[in-house]
Amino acid sequence: MQRVNRILCCSKLCALFLGLFLSFNTLAFPGNAYLQIAHAYNARSSGINASDAREMKASAFYGSLVKHMYGKVILVSLSQQWMYIYKNGQELLDTPVTTGRPQLPTPTGVYHIFRKLSPATFYSPWPKSSPYWYPPTRVQYALEWRWGGYFIHDAWWHTVYGPGTNGWHYDPTYGWEWGSHGCISVPLDVAAWLYNWAPDGTTVWIMH
Repeated sequence: MQRVNRILCCSKLCALFLGLFLSFNTLAFPGNAYLQIAHAYNARSSGINASDAREMKASAFYGSLVKHMYGKVILVSLSQQWMYIYKNGQELLDTPVTTGRPQLPTPTGVYHIFRKLSPATFYSPWPKSSPYWYPPTRVQYALEWRWGGYFIHDAWWHTVYGPGTNGWHYDPTYGWEWGSHGCISVPLDVAAWLYNWAPDGTTVWIMH
């Protein structure tokens, strides 16, 4: 979460539709749905290791959620710390991400990008006395998707992304680090690609 000027997204109808769709699929696949599907896959007999099998099945599950949707969709799995990017139901790209630390979790739900900045400087909304304070921080690409300073952005202070990086983890370049303050951090090349690919109004769907 960052302190910047605000612009409100007004794409409420699409958000309502996706919210209802998400609720239906949550009921149809209770709990950690991608794991339930992965468990049905016999990785040993196929010769594919369990980690790869889970990733394949997760991608297939998320693809099934958006295959009937038109337009551009950025789907983020918090449990996987992974992002899937679709256009008209077809997956174009997937990438590991780093989301909010346990104390400042990334909110779930359906949102839309409503502002893009390049470059951007983030200023801490917390005072220096707070454990969450950070100095003014410049990034190259930032796409705001929720009112309150929630962005998808590059993060030069991270060199590893993916499972576990939203918690206390070790970065081989910068040492021990927490996850984000609620934003979704992605590698620089992915941030640059998204900045050029995703216009205002692009759906951002964040799931557990």
